[in-house]
Amino acid sequence: MEFETLVQSRRSVRGFRREPVPRAVIEAIIESAKRAPSSMNTQPWHVHVLTGLPLEEVCHFDLGALCYGIVLAAWDRGLGSVINGQGIMRSDILREVAKIPEDEVIMTCVAMGYPDDSFAANAVRSDREHNDEFVRYVGFAD
Repeated sequence: MEFETLVQSRRSVRGFRREPVPRAVIEAIIESAKRAPSSMNTQPWHVHVLTGLPLEEVCHFDLGALCYGIVLAAWDRGLGSVINGQGIMRSDILREVAKIPEDEVIMTCVAMGYPDDSFAANAVRSDREHNDEFVRYVGFAD
């Protein structure tokens, strides 16, 4: 998929089919996403991937570049996703179920799966503000 098409066509998917995503697909997504830039190349992330019963215990619950890399790589492979903060709000449950060590800070969660086109919220496509509303250009001639 061409980059512009990838960025423009990607949308948040909140409803997923019950079909499990193969581990190899998740590994390929992370392989692509880990190329995201990090300050001084520190690559400070730890990724915990849950499926099956552990996922079911926390699935009803935003790391920036890495997350965007994950959602773009997922979309390119036919998977929908949504970045959400619910895992942060209930990090106690997430930490227990995923067995995340206490010395790791839970920064964000990404829900991912095969899109369920019958799920009403999946049809929502939010508008974006015009660049003039949030971008300021300094030092340009025009």
